[in-house]
Amino acid sequence: MICYNAYMEIRLKSDLAIKDFLNIIEKATGLNICLYDFKDFSKRDEKLRLNDAAFLHSRPYCLAVKSSNRALKKCVESDHSKRFELIKKGKPVWRTCHAGLSEIVIPVFIKGKYICTVLAGQVFLKKPSEKEIDSKVSYLEKLGVNRKLALRSIKIVPVISKKNTKQSLSLISMLVNFIVETGEKLEWREELNKIKVQYHKTDLPEVSNKLEFLIKSVKQIRNTRYKNIVNKVLANLSDKPVEKINLAEAAKEAGLSRFYLSRIFKTATGRSFRDHVVMFRIEKAKKHMVDVNLNLSEIAYKCGYQDLSSFTRSFKKSTGTNPGKFRLMNMRQ
Repeated sequence: MICYNAYMEIRLKSDLAIKDFLNIIEKATGLNICLYDFKDFSKRDEKLRLNDAAFLHSRPYCLAVKSSNRALKKCVESDHSKRFELIKKGKPVWRTCHAGLSEIVIPVFIKGKYICTVLAGQVFLKKPSEKEIDSKVSYLEKLGVNRKLALRSIKIVPVISKKNTKQSLSLISMLVNFIVETGEKLEWREELNKIKVQYHKTDLPEVSNKLEFLIKSVKQIRNTRYKNIVNKVLANLSDKPVEKINLAEAAKEAGLSRFYLSRIFKTATGRSFRDHVVMFRIEKAKKHMVDVNLNLSEIAYKCGYQDLSSFTRSFKKSTGTNPGKFRLMNMRQ
């Protein structure tokens, strides 16, 4: 069971790596995402591996605060007490840290067992006045933080209202579900478009614009991954006897279903797996044509065709001429 609130209703399963998803969700929402208690759980799946930056509050303001050991101690005490409190409650809570930053803290449970905590935000919910800024900087200075550093970094903290942040929680819900359901496949664009439509109906059109960026980012990442998978499949095919090439075997070697490989192959190359195999076989046949010791039936068999008639049909459809005529034309050259 996953604990999240009413704003987090969208469920998403994906094959993207979590580092990619964290990157695009942060760019789209303006919220920083930080994960606690996640490293042991993440060892079960390569797609869940993250570098250390994903487990830290990394706003310049946060880094400035943590430059002092006394201020850092306050951060740690605040984080731990709030985390234990929300685990007991079993539901997301808002919190504001001792340095004034706000975030939503979301516990993730699987079958009642606590797995990790997702923290999203590290923002101001409203623009602080000069007086409030001076007060926060003076407080940090007493804890040993350099005043100029604190002042410079506090002025670039994003201001995102609580209402706006709540509109972004559907995306964070995707992250929660990614953690729980990693490895399963679903078309991202369809799900993201649903969320975009929901946002478009609100009075926050800028969120809809962010979703458009997110959709484009996901599509770009997806296409890159598809291309990498297809290139690997093609490399494996080039090492195989042409008569043993088939979709089922290629999918098995790639660790994918036939349907999924067929779909991403078409997306990445613009042609079906079957069309690619035909092209591959015809190119092999053309090379065999120069061997005068092979008749057309033997060439057909070497290229994976069971009989001469099916080879002739396939060859003519692909080249515009029958294999016998093609051979004569090339022999004269």
